[in-house]
Amino acid sequence: MSSNIEDLMNKKAQEIKLEENKQIKPKIHYKSFIAGAMLTFIAQPFEVLRTSSVFLNHWGTKPSEILNLSKFIYQKEGVRGFFRGGTIAAVKSSLGFGVFFNGIQNIPYILKTQTKSPEHYIYNQIVNFINGSSAMFFTTMASTPLTVLKTRFEVVGQQEYTSVIQTTKKIYAEEGLRGFYKGIIPTLMRDLPWSGAQYSIYQSLISMYEYFLQKPANENNLFIFLSGALSASASIMIFYPFDNIRVRYQGVRQQNTPLLKLAYHIYQVEGFKGFYRGYLPRLLKKGAQGAIAWTIYEYLKKDQKKKEAIN
Repeated sequence: MSSNIEDLMNKKAQEIKLEENKQIKPKIHYKSFIAGAMLTFIAQPFEVLRTSSVFLNHWGTKPSEILNLSKFIYQKEGVRGFFRGGTIAAVKSSLGFGVFFNGIQNIPYILKTQTKSPEHYIYNQIVNFINGSSAMFFTTMASTPLTVLKTRFEVVGQQEYTSVIQTTKKIYAEEGLRGFYKGIIPTLMRDLPWSGAQYSIYQSLISMYEYFLQKPANENNLFIFLSGALSASASIMIFYPFDNIRVRYQGVRQQNTPLLKLAYHIYQVEGFKGFYRGYLPRLLKKGAQGAIAWTIYEYLKKDQKKKEAIN
């Protein structure tokens, strides 16, 4: 058994060495942009529930509260209410999914942060965290203007923002270009460690599976699905307070309170649980999205390798 594990580790080390010696060629999975847009149909209702729970009088921390809020949205705007900002969300999801997953494919070669053989566990976790955070940095910078537009749209019942063009003009006229990057600091504070932690946890699960079972994890779709869900859910529970602050900051036009003061105000008025207002729909959304996204990612990686083998 120990010799088999040793052989597997040596084989993995040789593969990594060969990969390092290859000429760097950017790998772009164009299908990932299409997959990102398709994920919107699953994710957007959860986003509307989360954003509405933050701004309306719903905590969004219990199933009964989510049910009541869902009834409110349906009575107010019907099924369409669950897809408020859906067009923007689809573009943002496409851009975000494509940039992030292409990023984690190419950044290790650009930054020279490839993982090593399994016995270098701590080193691998650090570089996985760096790679995941770096990919998310570019994703966040590219998608934040769309996030601001989407957040303004998602509060059910408001009529101030009625179309993408009208909202874009209104934000630019009243807040300038800075308005499209409102809340970028809490967004980066949320996204970078969240993405780094998620990718690190996900890769840990993959490494453990391959170490103990001695076969590729991506051959087991159920394991990939569950690993994606677990890594996304664990990360969101750790970093959700930053997302809560970000939503409050981006969602209100007149909100110019410094971030620390806003955080202190939330704590004074609502207590610590105020930072987790609306977490349940976010958790459900990210868990489902993580499960599906990583399954698609592994499928695209296998598909790319098959094409490279043929060529």
